[in-house]
Amino acid sequence: MVTIIARDPAVRRSLAFALDAEGYQVSAYPDIEASFGDKKPLTASCTIVDDDTLSDGDCDVQLGSLPPPVVLLLDPHRRFSKVCTAGVVLKPYLGQAVIELVSEVCGDSGP
Repeated sequence: MVTIIARDPAVRRSLAFALDAEGYQVSAYPDIEASFGDKKPLTASCTIVDDDTLSDGDCDVQLGSLPPPVVLLLDPHRRFSKVCTAGVVLKPYLGQAVIELVSEVCGDSGP
């Protein structure tokens, strides 16, 4: 199970489509708070977070509230003081780069 947290519905759909094609079960949410209302993210093998869903001031707290591993989709012009993630994919990203990192961080708990 991979959880996707992205504000843009098109980003959620495209990531979900690419991961589903690779055999992953996917759940997607527009923000971190919405994911807390569902138990699926707690059992996820990996969580993908688009940095557009994070506020600059407390992004470390927000990322730290998610079960690891977390893959961050990051705008290269955006800076965080500390990023607690398993990996970062810089935007604009290719779906294959995200899939490869998800496969790497999920290890044996992949699809």
